[in-house]
Amino acid sequence: MFLNNTLVKKILKENYDLGEILKISPLESGHESDNAKVKTTRGEFVVKYFAQPAEHMRRNAILQHLLSTNGVKLPFPIKTLKDDFVVEYSSSETIIVQSFIAGEAVADRFKTPEKMYSLMSWFGQQIGKFHCISKSITETDIREYIDNDDFFDISKGFDWIHEQYNNAETLLPPHEKNEKILKEYSIFRKEIEGIFGSNIAKGIIQNDLKPGDFFVVDKELTGILDFNGAAYSYLMDELGTWVMYTSLHKPENKKYFQDFISSYLEYSKISIQELKLIPLFLKARAFVQYFYFAYRIHNKITQGLDEGETNYDGFEDGIRIVENSIKIKSEYFYDLALSIQ
Repeated sequence: MFLNNTLVKKILKENYDLGEILKISPLESGHESDNAKVKTTRGEFVVKYFAQPAEHMRRNAILQHLLSTNGVKLPFPIKTLKDDFVVEYSSSETIIVQSFIAGEAVADRFKTPEKMYSLMSWFGQQIGKFHCISKSITETDIREYIDNDDFFDISKGFDWIHEQYNNAETLLPPHEKNEKILKEYSIFRKEIEGIFGSNIAKGIIQNDLKPGDFFVVDKELTGILDFNGAAYSYLMDELGTWVMYTSLHKPENKKYFQDFISSYLEYSKISIQELKLIPLFLKARAFVQYFYFAYRIHNKITQGLDEGETNYDGFEDGIRIVENSIKIKSEYFYDLALSIQ
C-alpha cells in the first residue's frame, strides 16, 4: 500500500488531533515502509505505513518514546486520540505518526565515503551518547509499557534467521557459495547461543544503524532516524551492524575503527573485553543480509529498491560480508582498541 493524500487525510482526521493540514509531501519509501511528510498548523510530522501487525510496531514506538523522553534525539511517536502509539489499519498493517526531523544525512557511505571516515570520531561520540542513555533505561522501566517475557529474551531476536536457515532449501536462489555459507551459519548458530544469558551490556538499540541515519543542520545533530526495528538487545549487536555498514572490519580501515571506538568508549563506559564480541555480531548481521535478500527474492518483493538496484545485489553482498567476517579473529577489534588505551 502507498500513502496517497486522500488516505493520509483520512488517517489523520480519524485518529489524531494535529490541527489543520497545510501540505502533504511524499517521502522516500523504505524496504519495510511507505512515508509521507505532513505540515499542519501544529507542526511537521511523518506518517508511516508498515506491513506489520500493530503489536509489533507498538513495541518499537514505545522504545522510541522511552529513548526520546530520556534525551536521545530521534523522531518521537505521536499518540492517537485513543492514547495509543499506533493505528491498527488492518490485522497486518499499521500506521505510526511521528515528529519530523529536519536536516540532511551527515554523510553518505556510498557517495562520500571519505567524509564518512573523517567523521568516525564524531559518530563514535554520538553513538556513545545514545548507548549511555539506552543502557540506563532498565528492564523494569520498559516493563511499565511492555510486560512480555519473550520480548526480553534476546535469543528470540534470532528466531527469524533460524527460520530462514531451516527453509534454505526452498528459500535460497541458486548460487555456488550457498553450501559454504550454510555450513558457516551452523557454526555461527552454536557460537551465538553460547552468549545468551551472559552479563554483557544491554539496552535499546536502533537495530540497523548506518551513517545515513544521522541528520544534521549546520553540523549539529538534529536526530537519529529509522528506529522502526528498535529492539532490546546487546549493545555489541549495534556495533557489529555499524562495523558492517562502514566496512570497519577491513584491515585498511583499522585507523578509522580506532577513531570511532576511542570516542565511543569515552561516552559509553563498557568493559573493553566486550569488543571481542563484535566479530560475532558482525557475522550475525551478515547472515541477516544474506537471508533477508534471499527472502525478498523468493517473495518477489521490490519495495524500497533504488533505481538499478536488485535484491540479488543485496544477496551477493551478504555472501561477501559473511566471507569477510569469518576471517576476523575474535580479538581483532579488542586489540585495536587496546593499542590506543
